[in-house]
Amino acid sequence: MGASTVSGTLGITSGGAVTSSGTSEITGATTISASGQAVSLTNVDSTFGDFSVNAKDVYIVESGSFSSTGITAETVQVSATEGVSVISTGDGLQLAAQSGTGNIDVENTGGLVISELANIQGIQFTDATATGKVSLLAQSPLTINAAIDAKAGEVLLVASGSDTTDDVTINSNVVGASVDVYAGDSIAVTSDAIIDSPSFELNVGTNYDIATGSTSTGSSSAGLSLSNTAGLEKIEIPSIGLITGKGRITEFSSDGITFMDDYFNALNPVLEQSVKLDEIGITGSVESELYNFVNTDNSGSIEIEKKK
Repeated sequence: MGASTVSGTLGITSGGAVTSSGTSEITGATTISASGQAVSLTNVDSTFGDFSVNAKDVYIVESGSFSSTGITAETVQVSATEGVSVISTGDGLQLAAQSGTGNIDVENTGGLVISELANIQGIQFTDATATGKVSLLAQSPLTINAAIDAKAGEVLLVASGSDTTDDVTINSNVVGASVDVYAGDSIAVTSDAIIDSPSFELNVGTNYDIATGSTSTGSSSAGLSLSNTAGLEKIEIPSIGLITGKGRITEFSSDGITFMDDYFNALNPVLEQSVKLDEIGITGSVESELYNFVNTDNSGSIEIEKKK
């Protein structure tokens, strides 16, 4: 595509790669069909209406906000100045996006992998004062393999559904004023990830409805694994309350934590779920039972407050 101005819609069908050599100004919807090919429209002054594309690899740069209600691809890279909104389809879709301000919203049908790609790495706001929200929603699972930097904005991570594969796995750093995670099954924060946020809420075994934002009970086999708590000031696990600090609990009571029968159910009193806190030692006596979940050689203090 050379420099082009279209007052209305633009439709392109191609058996080869689609690239741009000039500024594109499209006021209406843009539809590109290039199955198995690369689509690369990267002039920084280009503007598009609603964008739909079927291709193998997609790389779009837009001045202003970028909006797409239909991307089917294997890899997607999007750069905009005032926000990114993507509705996509692809199982194992690799995606990276950046924006100066606004929000970054991604909703994918199929597994979504936030990745370091050739031109954009992970998810980020490029304006140091940005306060927008990053929302990454997958149907499902959701895997974070590259950093998310929301600056002073919020982060929402969702693997929607109630199957045992509806997991959120965080393998890279996440920065935000708050980080809320919903998984229909399990949540894992691996040793390679640092969550740099004053508020970190984990909702395991929780089916987050993408259309309504409501929640319902997810998988009964859900679990939680925290291999790294670096950077965390507070962890909130609904039905437990707030866990602040880092180290060892030596005494607690059922007033601050929900229990079921004679065992410590750390996630949900209705579901038999498991919790693994690699860097937090928990030792205590509840209903005449002694619970020692992990290595107690850690030092420091943890405070558990009853959720109000």
